[in-house]
Amino acid sequence: MLTNMRTIWAAILMSTFLVYFMGFRAAPNDLSAAPMTTLIALFAAAIASPLTGFFVVRMTYRNALRSLELKVSEQPSGGEPDAGYRGVSPSKRVITDADAAVRVLGMYQTATIIGVAMGEVPALMGLVSRTMGASAVVALAMTSIAWVAIGARFPTRKAAFGPVEEVYGAVMP
Repeated sequence: MLTNMRTIWAAILMSTFLVYFMGFRAAPNDLSAAPMTTLIALFAAAIASPLTGFFVVRMTYRNALRSLELKVSEQPSGGEPDAGYRGVSPSKRVITDADAAVRVLGMYQTATIIGVAMGEVPALMGLVSRTMGASAVVALAMTSIAWVAIGARFPTRKAAFGPVEEVYGAVMP
């Protein structure tokens, strides 16, 4: 299922390349400087959107995980019994819910798509600035912010299941 997420991630990343190069075709013939006030507002939005996408989506994902009711059990960790305390063997907490991975990955997929889409906003702001007459360097700077924001959201097993393991204090099988 992470393969599907990586495909969606790569498609959104590639779309930012297309948006950047569309700026060359959309650029007006008169490349006079765009109004500085507008460029400052576009840059502020280009920086704020990925940050909001990172923190808000992360917080929302963790809160959604807390609302799940996953079954957790104690299982022996397979280590040697601890001779120091009445021969008790160490145990670990494991999530034993059969369909937990499917439910968690569904939540993770939603959070990742929203976060990556918010990371794509700077590239769109670069296109807007380019159509307003800003230089290609300004558009490239904004698109680079998008590439970093999208690159930071690459789907991995740790990114998907790490928050679940933190919230429940148990490992996913």
